[in-house]
Amino acid sequence: MILRKFIKAEEHAVTPMDSTDSMGSTYSNDRVRNPLSQLLKALAALAFLNAVLNMDAAIPGRPWEAFLHLSPELLVLLIGMSVRARRATRFRPAFYASIATAVIFLGLFRLADNLVPMVFNRPFNLYLDTRRLPDLVFLGWMLLSPGLFAMALAGLALALPGMAWGVVRCLKILHGGLAATGRKPLLSCLAAGVIAAGAWSGLRPHDTPVWMGSAVLPRLAEEVRAIMDLEGIRRRDRDAIEAAIERSRGTPTNLNALNRTPVFLFVVESYGQTVFSEPHHAARVAPVVKAAEADLRAAGFGMCSAYLASPTFGGSSWLAHGTLASGVRLNSQTRHDLLLESELTPLAEYFNRAGYRTVCAMPGTLWPWPAGEFFRFQRTYAAGDFAYKGPDFAWAPMPDQYVLSWIYRQEVRDASDPLLVEFILVSSHAAFDVHAPYVEDWQTLGDGSLFHSLKALIFPGAWTDPPKLAAAYSAAIVYEFTVLSGFIRRFLAGDELVIIMGDHQPCAPVAGTGASWSVPVHVISRNPDAIRRFVQRGYTEGLIPGQAPPHPGMESFFWNFLEDFSESDPGAALATRN
Repeated sequence: MILRKFIKAEEHAVTPMDSTDSMGSTYSNDRVRNPLSQLLKALAALAFLNAVLNMDAAIPGRPWEAFLHLSPELLVLLIGMSVRARRATRFRPAFYASIATAVIFLGLFRLADNLVPMVFNRPFNLYLDTRRLPDLVFLGWMLLSPGLFAMALAGLALALPGMAWGVVRCLKILHGGLAATGRKPLLSCLAAGVIAAGAWSGLRPHDTPVWMGSAVLPRLAEEVRAIMDLEGIRRRDRDAIEAAIERSRGTPTNLNALNRTPVFLFVVESYGQTVFSEPHHAARVAPVVKAAEADLRAAGFGMCSAYLASPTFGGSSWLAHGTLASGVRLNSQTRHDLLLESELTPLAEYFNRAGYRTVCAMPGTLWPWPAGEFFRFQRTYAAGDFAYKGPDFAWAPMPDQYVLSWIYRQEVRDASDPLLVEFILVSSHAAFDVHAPYVEDWQTLGDGSLFHSLKALIFPGAWTDPPKLAAAYSAAIVYEFTVLSGFIRRFLAGDELVIIMGDHQPCAPVAGTGASWSVPVHVISRNPDAIRRFVQRGYTEGLIPGQAPPHPGMESFFWNFLEDFSESDPGAALATRN
């Protein structure tokens, strides 16, 4: 509707109007206009349409000349218009409205198809990623100040209609020029189409001229084929879930080998292998990790570590959480949603049956969590349940140190039953540029009000300065290890089984181009028999993993844990508490 209004508003701006000379012949008014002016207008129209189709050139770090790479889709557009346009034909609003919509859509598709791999290290998925647009808006609301967020929305509200008007105007200019010249440009457009066909057939980038851009239509066709096969995708996802259900029937699940040992699972946001594999992160983080290891060993703890391959990269943390809880590799939102509808028994339910009290701490969850019905924790703490009175820190509604303190006071300190507590820690969530200070005296945390008077650690402009961004991310992981080490040494008796695991790598600008999808996992306990079971699975001593790729999938943790701690022989159970 917006495009049709633009078109009607411009209805007579460019359309060639016929006049009659003294001999009774008709001619176009465009012929009496300045030919150079008409040529410049046509070139400007082509340049604008080409820039819209090359919208990915606006991605930071791309050279501005990328806007000038000739889009094969523009050649197709010209071929179609030259066939459609005839001398003195009028501009048809309904026909060109659909073309203008297609041009803008192709430009946005190209932008997303280039931006998503750069951030999430995976291909763009038209069906699934467009469903996450509300989450992207919410992330902006969480990370930006109210003023900047309003400015961003206003800019978007103005940019899209402005772009639509510009595309319509350019199409009218080209239509007028083609209609005035008849079929003369057709042969040249068809020749250019041969070049475009070559680009589509895979000649780009090696055998196509450098001025020729890559075609986006083949990628769009792939996505359309995938959408047409949604039922097949769902069927394959259901088969994967059914296979896990069938496997669970032959897997011991009584957890009697735990001997009622409390289990603490800490899932650390954006904690990936890059912490140890990339020198700019390792230089800051590894010394802190080694210091934490020395402190824990001095307190009598043993530890081992490994890498697991997460099902997601740079975001979609819930896919990793669901994978840990189910033993199914949740590599898409479709499979995640199907899991929630299935009869598969999640990990927390096995702990319930073993006589544990199961608790999940989710400080980043601001709204009701319907999925919790599937995961079956007896008690779930969302953001509003922590009685926090302090400030938020970027995306995190509260510091993770406060979360651990609160759960200890509410659930751990006076527990009468063995506990399974899963913490979803969020202080290391993107955008990494604002961090809460660590409070040495945990007894003073109270309701968190003291954070109003404490100075946060801030990295302004981190996302426009790669070294500063690396420092900001590293500081987030340093904070998490400082908090976790302090909590374990101060508040746990030592016989507990502590598991610390990343959910996914940080986004590609932080993790690095071509980074793996692996995340560290650490096991800490004063019980050497518990550590031994993980070492037998290939874990290495200490807090810095030493496994070479390829790494097992995160889903393997579920099955290994059930098998290793569900022995039928009570004599093989964990040694009694020290």
